[in-house]
Amino acid sequence: MSEVIHIKKKWYFLLATTIAVIIAFLVFFLNGVKITSDNNSPEISNNSDASEVALNFITKYQLPLVNNQVLPKAYKIPFVLLGTSVEQILVRNHFIFNNFHSLDQRLLNRKVYQSLTIALLPKPQFIKWYSRKLITEKLLEELNFPHSIITPVLKILHSNFLTTMQVKNNLQHYLTGSYKKYYQILILFVVM
Repeated sequence: MSEVIHIKKKWYFLLATTIAVIIAFLVFFLNGVKITSDNNSPEISNNSDASEVALNFITKYQLPLVNNQVLPKAYKIPFVLLGTSVEQILVRNHFIFNNFHSLDQRLLNRKVYQSLTIALLPKPQFIKWYSRKLITEKLLEELNFPHSIITPVLKILHSNFLTTMQVKNNLQHYLTGSYKKYYQILILFVVM
């Protein structure tokens, strides 16, 4: 008789443990997984919309593209694929890696539990190139250039008296420190 009671206790214990694991699993995924991310990284941003998980894509620095179809549309991620790496999801959705500069390996290895926005840097053949004389204030505003540097940058770019090397040198000397990234952006799409 004591053996029967002992077996029943084991069975109840296993049942209770199984139910606890199932509840923990459901709470874990239904509430969304809290992932610590590097907030300084321009490559990734988290969206907290737990109802629909997707990989979203934008162009890094909001560069003008020759064809907007180069940038893939958002990939909706089904519930069963939560927890898979970004690289596996991209491969599964036939992402064309050759259209963009290489992605950070940490980003590719990252497991997806929440919506992510990935900033992609297109290869030069997909970027719309502008002559330095055709750069406008509106275009620089669209690229999120600070208002304080737009006018001086335009003066340097539109100068009729400077050679190409002088324009590059003047821009490089003017855009230093925290503004250095704006020089890098200009190099990506301006024909000097």
